[in-house]
Amino acid sequence: MQGIKDLFYQDLEIRNWICEHILKFLYSYGYLEIQTPIMEERDLFFRSVGESSDIMEKELYTLDSLRPKISLRPEGTAGVVRAIFRNKLFYSGQDFIKVFYRGSMFRHNRPQKGRLREFMQIGGEFFGIKEPIAEIEVLAMVHQFLKKLPIGDFVLEINTLGNKEERKIYIELLFKYFEGNIVHLCKECQSRLFKSVLRVLDCKHEKCKRLVLTAPSLLDNLGRESLSHFDIILNGLMELGVPYVVNRNLVRGLEYYTRTVFEFLSTDGLGAQNSIVGGGRYDNLVNIIAGEDVPALGFAVGVDRLEMLIKKNSINFLEKRPDLSIIYADEYGKQQVLKWLINLRSSGKWIDCDYRDVSVRAKMRRANRIKSKKVIIIGEDEIKKKIAIIKDMDMHSEEAWDMKKSLLEMI
Repeated sequence: MQGIKDLFYQDLEIRNWICEHILKFLYSYGYLEIQTPIMEERDLFFRSVGESSDIMEKELYTLDSLRPKISLRPEGTAGVVRAIFRNKLFYSGQDFIKVFYRGSMFRHNRPQKGRLREFMQIGGEFFGIKEPIAEIEVLAMVHQFLKKLPIGDFVLEINTLGNKEERKIYIELLFKYFEGNIVHLCKECQSRLFKSVLRVLDCKHEKCKRLVLTAPSLLDNLGRESLSHFDIILNGLMELGVPYVVNRNLVRGLEYYTRTVFEFLSTDGLGAQNSIVGGGRYDNLVNIIAGEDVPALGFAVGVDRLEMLIKKNSINFLEKRPDLSIIYADEYGKQQVLKWLINLRSSGKWIDCDYRDVSVRAKMRRANRIKSKKVIIIGEDEIKKKIAIIKDMDMHSEEAWDMKKSLLEMI
């Protein structure tokens, strides 16, 4: 099926390595793991991401036969907010809590490079802190773990959407501007204009991009508090040595964001779908979902796109190989080998054994093919003499093993 892929052990080696790398940072910053269902009531996304968002209009997988309607999750934040506050893990007035999630998300996109219908995200959510220090910490952490991944160059783009009131006034200004130039908008933006005018700002169509250049700027229409909040973030990033670019047209596709929004963009070959981490502040979302006033912000990492970048940069991961292949030469050897396998494998070593009724030569060919580090051949002669030869396949050397000693010490 287009946009949904099978993953094999080579892919999972990279994916698991990425996840382990990011999780080390999340744990060190105090994030605790949460897991929510891949399905939620459709109304949850309707209330959170916005009725006029691309997700609700054309990207949501919904099971219409069920009542209430159930949808596959297109993003992780709404489900996490529901879970945290429905289960009373946090409440208004508490200090703060940090959680993270990982798993598959689903969107009915047109599949293309970097855009799948099932994709994996690792996301973090930070509840309870309204001060800009929260954004500074999150952005510094993401910058840290991305810098330590072999993904090439990237850039942080950041913007502010102001508070709810400022945003409302700005939307009215923007609507008047684009309405007066509606004939110069692409067809999709002509429709967006009456549903979510902010989305026109990040349209990729050339004629819309030209029109956006002379559009009113939100930064010119912010109050003192919002400007101060944004300036503190920018100064904090500068002090920590985190480079950034202010993109006044960055709005993100989800309508729950307030004030700070950001994206980390790859500059190393992903094309149009080059966002590898995105997020922002959503101080109103908890109230929409749970009826409580709790400041919050979060981010999501596109794991599939990180995998693509690592593969593009030809990073070689250490291939998993058997530590030892045990080859029995006869029935006498087979009976002895079965006893050894249980004990050796309990140590955590990868011990391979070929149970086929084929020649020793055929079993040696297989040991070579799967790149076993060492090979030992056991038969009646070896057991009677209590001596066997261990072949080191990398060093092309041999060593005698006295069966009175532990085989584990030899591997």
